[in-house]
Amino acid sequence: MSQPVHRRLKKAKAFLGRPSNDTNDVRSTSTDSGAPEKVRRMLRILLKSPWDDFSYIRHLDQTMLALRKASSFQLAEIREVSSFDVLGDPPILPHVQHPNIATLYDIYCDDDRIFLITEHLEVSFAQLKFQEYELEERAIATILAEVLKGVAYISSLRLSCKNLSQKNVWLSLDGEIKLG
Repeated sequence: MSQPVHRRLKKAKAFLGRPSNDTNDVRSTSTDSGAPEKVRRMLRILLKSPWDDFSYIRHLDQTMLALRKASSFQLAEIREVSSFDVLGDPPILPHVQHPNIATLYDIYCDDDRIFLITEHLEVSFAQLKFQEYELEERAIATILAEVLKGVAYISSLRLSCKNLSQKNVWLSLDGEIKLG
């Protein structure tokens, strides 16, 4: 592994090890009480090739569609990125969790290459032919509301949305609208 990637991984490890101010203290409760506890998802950074855990299916523009070997039904998208995109200062990716943002499952570091494993979303808005279908005003308002929720969340993290386009708005087969 190259020195710059190794240094950035050390920074990320130090950052992730700090206590977070964005969660409320959760008191321990017995399982009998039925009260839900807040669980914080951990982002895994694996120092191996993603192809050890995934089977390649096909290319999708800049990403690759893959199937997790441990699960016959879990599709994921694999995208190679630069180390600065992933582990910039401060590393923000582990904290991006929102219903209108595609889920980041894992980060794989293989030699000098870094791969993001994200939720597979089926249809990009760029693929839809809106000129052929007349959308009702209510449907347009719903789509815009979901996109704006995601944009507001990204902006609250002080991340730029200037490169956001129709290509970044996705639909799942469940009807969810997410930015990815």
